[in-house]
Amino acid sequence: MHNYKHSQLGTSLVVLLTIPMVIVFFFSSEEPTVKITIYCTMSFLILNFFRLKTVINNEYITISFGLGLIRKKIKLESIASVEILKTSIFCGWGIRMMNDGTLYNVSGRDAVKIKFKDGTAVAIGTNDVKNLMNSINEKRKNNKKH
Repeated sequence: MHNYKHSQLGTSLVVLLTIPMVIVFFFSSEEPTVKITIYCTMSFLILNFFRLKTVINNEYITISFGLGLIRKKIKLESIASVEILKTSIFCGWGIRMMNDGTLYNVSGRDAVKIKFKDGTAVAIGTNDVKNLMNSINEKRKNNKKH
């Protein structure tokens, strides 16, 4: 089976982070230092959270936000189970703590929840839940054969 690669854009997140920049530019009489600070902060957030990229190879699932500075690597052999999850509207976007683990998400409420053998969990937000879950299960199945 081929490696899985998928990127989901956080369009709503980018728009919401851009709004303060536009407001400050057109409607603010703040000092240039304040404007520059707001622009730098919002630009940093946009560059680091504009997408969530998920890649699966024979050993790892790698998820990374934006330009890739924020990332997580998951060993396939550490996974106990995988299931589709519909997150609460209050879970939001970004890196969020859940009752039993962490959610990585840039858009929407669909996710794949990965439960680990140690009892913890990670959820990966995606607009491709079925393919992501099937790819994880297929790679795990192939690894058990070898």
